[in-house]
Amino acid sequence: LVYDCLPRLFDAAMCGGDPEISLMLSWNRFVTQERLTAEAWLGYNPRDLRKLWQSEEQKGMDENVLFAVDPSSEEYRMVEVCFRAQPTVPRAYHDMNPGMWTHLTIHKIERVENGMQEDGNAEPYYRSLARGIENQGLEFRPGLHTKWAFHGSSAVDDIVNN
Repeated sequence: LVYDCLPRLFDAAMCGGDPEISLMLSWNRFVTQERLTAEAWLGYNPRDLRKLWQSEEQKGMDENVLFAVDPSSEEYRMVEVCFRAQPTVPRAYHDMNPGMWTHLTIHKIERVENGMQEDGNAEPYYRSLARGIENQGLEFRPGLHTKWAFHGSSAVDDIVNN
């Protein structure tokens, strides 16, 4: 009964389509419309992200693969919206006060344009995920089966250069 789970399960069972997809679509009510809009603008697959790349021919094969995102750009704003967005329901993890996010200072946003990493890892994984879902007889939907996530890391050099 928490978060209308039972009614959402009934709706999914009676949707006339794929119940799994119906239930997953209902998860979007737990995310703000502003975040959904920002995610859609950024894109949900590796190839969409390249539209923002600054490397030569957007290939990510330059010596430098780390690019500062202009703070006055739409890209910066969309990443910031995703980063700061809070769920529409109480957080599952109580590790910090959600209100803190609005007061955190973002010093910079950098985009990693590592074509080798994308071509050798991200793109094959994306295709494998799509194939696995389609092999179950379901329609693969970017934005439903793919989501934006952020994490901190002390291994920035490895991420950028590996």
